[in-house]
Amino acid sequence: MLSKQIVGVEFSPSVLYGVKVLFKGKKVEDVKWTKIDLKEGWFEQSKIIDLEALRNALIDMTQKLNINRTLDAVTCVYSPVAMSNVFTLPVKNARELFEYLELEADKIVPLPLSILNVDYYFLEKGKDSSKVLLAFAKKEIVYKYRDLMIHAGLRLKSVSVRSVALTNFALYALGMKSIPIDNYIFLDANEEVLSYSILNGLSVVTCRDIPLGRGLFVDDVIEFLDKELKTQNLNLKDFTFVITKRAEENITDFINKFANLSKEDVKKIKLFEFVDDFDKNEPCIDIAVGLTLQELKK
Repeated sequence: MLSKQIVGVEFSPSVLYGVKVLFKGKKVEDVKWTKIDLKEGWFEQSKIIDLEALRNALIDMTQKLNINRTLDAVTCVYSPVAMSNVFTLPVKNARELFEYLELEADKIVPLPLSILNVDYYFLEKGKDSSKVLLAFAKKEIVYKYRDLMIHAGLRLKSVSVRSVALTNFALYALGMKSIPIDNYIFLDANEEVLSYSILNGLSVVTCRDIPLGRGLFVDDVIEFLDKELKTQNLNLKDFTFVITKRAEENITDFINKFANLSKEDVKKIKLFEFVDDFDKNEPCIDIAVGLTLQELKK
């Protein structure tokens, strides 16, 4: 069985999380992780502000992870420079997907396709159509991340969207039977963004990133989630909220309100519950690990 190492890197305003994941086939064999504290003003809203400082932080990360050769790396961005959603499209493979986007992109994304980087993940493939998770990020942002990774000795494989990485993490957790298959809304948050992924069993309904602050209130998020589910003939009260440790730290007021709506008690998931022999320190690396998982599913 083939082995492969992939590096997942997640930037937030205060911390850089890095993981080196060893896969054997499609299974996580080993996870090494570290975090590097970032200073205010280095990184904001997915934008690289202090290139030199972040480059040094990345180099520090690679040294702590004992990366001594060029490895594939994946990172992510979030709103306002990126977006994601699930679409049912008349395509069966990647070639047909990009041919379709060339002709019909204006029906899917409000910006010109020429300025966007497209990442994709086939959720379900049918005879005449497929359910595809699409993530869009501005190319100018992607190029900056690529240059940043190169200086740290990493080969940037893709730039995804934060909520897509959370979706990968959620599907892996369900596949490893960390929690029983049911209807879930997975939540993760840093200081700037709330990411959610809605799963109806093993079927992805949608995933999004919502910027925090700027007058955003809990009731606004609940109303948004409720409308999102109703478009799929689903009811919010049939879902259970699953939160990561970092969400618990960053959006306490949201979680207290969600608890009143959840079908059952809000579940708290920890990465080490479904990764064998994992360090029990409860690191906040669900997004970074989710990024590496995506590369196995294309």
